Amino acid sequence: MINLSILLLIPLVTALLVLICSTAAQIRMVALLGSVAQLGYSSLIMFDYMSQRTAGNKAQMLYETRHSWFSSLNIEYYVGVDGISVAMIMLTAVVVMTGILISWNVTKMARSEEHHV
Repeated sequence: MINLSILLLIPLVTALLVLICSTAAQIRMVALLGSVAQLGYSSLIMFDYMSQRTAGNKAQMLYETRHSWFSSLNIEYYVGVDGISVAMIMLTAVVVMTGILISWNVTKMARSEEHHV
């Protein structure tokens, strides 16, 4: 069973682990492992979503999770995916991993006045 809350927890756990890292090499490795986990789980969601649709599941939203947080205020935690959101989840996972890999050898931040505009 796919649980979309895991997609929220992976970056959160990765960020907390990055906070306790002491060297740049550790930070890079934790960030890479977190992005690999995110890409892997996103791929699992995408392939399972496609197989659900191929099998004839016509529901508007799949993998729905709903919990009432403050029922007196009508506040709920509600997540689910449709076709475009699965594509956006995959795109985000690919962009995050690409950004980490491209910046792998960055050791010093370039300072430019253009960024202060």
